[in-house]
Amino acid sequence: EASLDRRAQRLDDLERRLRRATELAAGLRLRRLAQLSNRLARQNVATRLIWGRDRLARLEARLESAAARGVMQRKGSVDRVSARLEALSPLAVLARGYALLYNLAGTTGEADGLIRSSGDTSVGRRVWARLARGSLLAEVTETEQG
Repeated sequence: EASLDRRAQRLDDLERRLRRATELAAGLRLRRLAQLSNRLARQNVATRLIWGRDRLARLEARLESAAARGVMQRKGSVDRVSARLEALSPLAVLARGYALLYNLAGTTGEADGLIRSSGDTSVGRRVWARLARGSLLAEVTETEQG
């Protein structure tokens, strides 16, 4: 009877080991199946297309944002340069109350050179003045060296 008990005990041990080995093997197979299933899902054209569209949408958003920032930076640069040019414009100088004076040619009455000093014209000479708004004709009645 002791021999029978030992054999029964041995049989129980073997049955437990077999069940454990079967469960481990089944678990490994399930994990492998899950891995393969995930790989297959990644290879699925429809899934890859969805992922590709999502990535494309994100990249488009980044591109639009970068383009908008670039446009704003360029606009700021253009505005700064434009303001500097405006400040240096001869028309801005005229708007502050200055005039551009030109000698007039004798018979044609056309502007014949910008007057930069009193020595560039003479008494009795007709001059043309360009103002911020309009122009005028004048005659030099006196000059003074400065």
